[in-house]
Amino acid sequence: MRFKSRDGEEKRIALLNGQIAIVGKEWKELPDSMAAEAYAAGCISEGDIRDFSETGDVNLLSEKTKVKEAIKEMMASSDPTMFTKAGLPDRRILNNKVGFVVSTEVFDGAWGELQAEAKT
Repeated sequence: MRFKSRDGEEKRIALLNGQIAIVGKEWKELPDSMAAEAYAAGCISEGDIRDFSETGDVNLLSEKTKVKEAIKEMMASSDPTMFTKAGLPDRRILNNKVGFVVSTEVFDGAWGELQAEAKT
């Protein structure tokens, strides 16, 4: 898979087996074994279905939609291990479900919208 940094800054991707890669603003081919770490470091894959502005910013609306769908799936599963003791979706599980690190801004927006929808 090919990855690049979401913010244009170089990201160091390292695995416990010794594999290391530096991903910057240009697309870089990484082995599939490094995909999860690349997402966690703040990279995006070429295959991601996202809209970009000319500055390279990810369209937060598409991210929020993906996060809302993942939270709905988590809620439908009725698996208590997917949620924190406070009743919020576990962010580590959510990140894995959507394939990128969910920012606080996107999480708060998605969670707030789901809460508002539940009240109506």
